[in-house]
Amino acid sequence: MSRFITNDILYQKLKNHQNILLIDVRDPKDFEMWNIYQSVNIPLHKLIRKAKSLPKDREIITVCAKGNDSVKAANILANFGLNAVSLKDGLKAWNNVFDIVNVAPAKQSVLKVFQVKRLGKGCLSYFVVLPDKKSTIIIDSTIHTSVYADFLKANKLKLKAVIDTHLHADHMSGGKILSKKFHVPYLLPDKSDVGFKFMSLSKGLAKLLKKIDFKILDTPGHTPESVSIILDSRFIFTGDTLFLDSVGRSDLTEDSINSARLLYDSVIKTLFVLDEDMFVLPSHSSQSMVPGPSMAATMRYVRRFNAIAQNKNVEAFIKLQSSVIPPPNNYTKIRKLNTSGKSLSLKEAELLEFGHNSCSINDRRLI
Repeated sequence: MSRFITNDILYQKLKNHQNILLIDVRDPKDFEMWNIYQSVNIPLHKLIRKAKSLPKDREIITVCAKGNDSVKAANILANFGLNAVSLKDGLKAWNNVFDIVNVAPAKQSVLKVFQVKRLGKGCLSYFVVLPDKKSTIIIDSTIHTSVYADFLKANKLKLKAVIDTHLHADHMSGGKILSKKFHVPYLLPDKSDVGFKFMSLSKGLAKLLKKIDFKILDTPGHTPESVSIILDSRFIFTGDTLFLDSVGRSDLTEDSINSARLLYDSVIKTLFVLDEDMFVLPSHSSQSMVPGPSMAATMRYVRRFNAIAQNKNVEAFIKLQSSVIPPPNNYTKIRKLNTSGKSLSLKEAELLEFGHNSCSINDRRLI
């Protein structure tokens, strides 16, 4: 009889650094695009040949896209006397695992920031707890609104506003739903072109953060309205413009060449000139994530190790942008839904979002 492991249990095993072996049985191309951190790739058709060389003293967890082939793989390995189980519903389920961690800035701040990591999809969102320690704002939420509601309740926090740094193309935003549920304003960049009413980000932050320094920087390129938000001169929320080791993609717009120029200037001329001790908080990770550490770093680190620094000029960057990985699944439909304000059920959204994280430029292509 087949044995399963749920995504919650796998999360705990990874969080506790248990001695497990993750085997992804998909084709190498699919594995390269999307996988769980530290998993190894042994395609299903090669598993019998490899089975005898696998360790008998470790729990083996087999993984595929939706949990079908991984069941076959677990049964094959069990027949060889190995302790093997299948991840139930595969990467589809892993896409809905969240890890919430505290972000410690390089310099002390009056704000406290928690990063919400969507481990399988690479999405990053944030709770910014205000100086009264009782209220918070949320930045770049996903549609999994129960994750945010549960955190608010567990930490006795009152939500004051929901913010999106840009109109997302790879996942459904939870901003409008959270705004309605908690009766708080939904703040979007001033240049946002949407089919519903919202409060402009500049106006909303001025009302909310009367005693806290903030600055809104136009950082177009990934999308026309994209902004980066500096809070307390300590944190900068860069949306999908700048990641720790890579940058956003600019080929999802109608004029991809101009967007690439804008993105290059946003990173090189607007962001890289900021205080090197400022903490960079992106809305995506270009790499697989694990429970525990936050995906954050000083601007000093990002300027030094981000792959865009290897590009000598904007023309090389434009050429690079034309050769990136395939776009996010259903990105046109997702962006239209986010701009229209129409809502989907969680199940519908998860089906629409299913697939790899591809809102960044793979760092190997940047070098």
